[in-house]
Amino acid sequence: MGSENSKPNPRSTTNCTAKEINEALEKQRHIYEQKCEELRQAQIQSEKKLEQVQQSINQQQTSNHVFQPSGIHAQAPLYPNLYNVKNDNFQATAAYANPSASYFHSPSNTGPSPVLAHTQIIQPQPSAPPEPAQEAIFGYPSQNIKSAPPLKPQFGTQPQHPRSQLSHPVPSTSSAAAQPIKKALPQFKPQIRKNTKCEASDSIVECVTCNNKLGIQIYQCKNGHSSCKQCRQKFAQCGICREDITDMRNIMLETHIADIKLKELDKDDRMLCPNSEEGCLLSFKRNEMDEHKKECPYRPMACPLAAIFGLCTWKGGINHLVSHFKEEHQEHMEADVNKEMYLLNINVNHKIVYFVKVGSYNFLVHIEVDANKKTICMIVQSMSTKFSASKWSYELHVYNKRQPRRKYQFVDTCISNNDSVQENFTQRKCAVLNCDYAKTFLDTNRLTYKFYIKNKRSSK
Repeated sequence: MGSENSKPNPRSTTNCTAKEINEALEKQRHIYEQKCEELRQAQIQSEKKLEQVQQSINQQQTSNHVFQPSGIHAQAPLYPNLYNVKNDNFQATAAYANPSASYFHSPSNTGPSPVLAHTQIIQPQPSAPPEPAQEAIFGYPSQNIKSAPPLKPQFGTQPQHPRSQLSHPVPSTSSAAAQPIKKALPQFKPQIRKNTKCEASDSIVECVTCNNKLGIQIYQCKNGHSSCKQCRQKFAQCGICREDITDMRNIMLETHIADIKLKELDKDDRMLCPNSEEGCLLSFKRNEMDEHKKECPYRPMACPLAAIFGLCTWKGGINHLVSHFKEEHQEHMEADVNKEMYLLNINVNHKIVYFVKVGSYNFLVHIEVDANKKTICMIVQSMSTKFSASKWSYELHVYNKRQPRRKYQFVDTCISNNDSVQENFTQRKCAVLNCDYAKTFLDTNRLTYKFYIKNKRSSK
């Protein structure tokens, strides 16, 4: 009787397997490669357009140097007294040593600038006769301004000038001073815009709304903030911008998270339980640690009787559970294995919980009498993990000493501390005795029973 319930409960599987992750990757890899190819084509097109612009600029600059007209009449100076102050003893210092070349260099084969002809720079020849003074040509005092040899304009660079050729302070860019040919346009490289919304690293694995770890289904708001599937199903708002979370998926981040999960599955390094200082000696892989922390018996817990009777407010570790029962719940420690016990008032609804210690292992024996359903349910709960609880079994014997040939016997595997006792009672995954049948075992209105808790390995 109850043999179908004697098998160990199947262990719960993880939310996503490696196979599901690989399928998701195969579906998304094609989209990812398409996007990369589009980006490469766009980059090639932008580079071609930039080369065409550079060629047109080079041709324009060449035409300006060769075919610039030289017979343009000089205009009247805008500030005729700008250079009237003489300073023959001036020497170039660090403050004037590095002006822009566009203010005092002009090619030697060109004529006066059509715009600023009054500031034309004169370059004397070493063997030629002296040229007429500038005041005879332009109508203002001559100045000893020397120019550097003509430089070929280059894109993206600024020519350097010898300091020894500076014989007069060069005016700042804010003044209406001499300005020769326009400065060559700098060379700009095409900048590829990075989509920071799709970039991810090992640290970006949390939902911005609920701060839980992201799965392989990630949704975005209209501003591109990523949230988990649970927040999308709850119609929650984005935790950053408070916008509604849409059905738009973050494919790049989903692929990244899937890769991380695959790497974690392949890792062989194991971690100690966070409750190792309390006595837990188990170690797990990273992807298994969260499940263990939910059922670790050494985690801080509330008194087991609080959820049943709702009176105790104690919280602590399992190492202090025995002392707590001895001090506060002494009446719940009367039972023991292979001890004759009596159940009274089987016609009245009530619950009984006994704390039993077998060696260094702790167990709770739960008994519930339901007069409405006319059932008596019993189960044994191990204060340990599912794996450890699966190694233990319990037996229930109901009998009448005056009828030695009759006995009710039930055998099953203990449940863990993370399993719901009430759920097992409701689903009848426990010892169930009908009250009418139990009355046949009554002896002076008492139901006699015994229970045993055995280690499956030692019982073989």
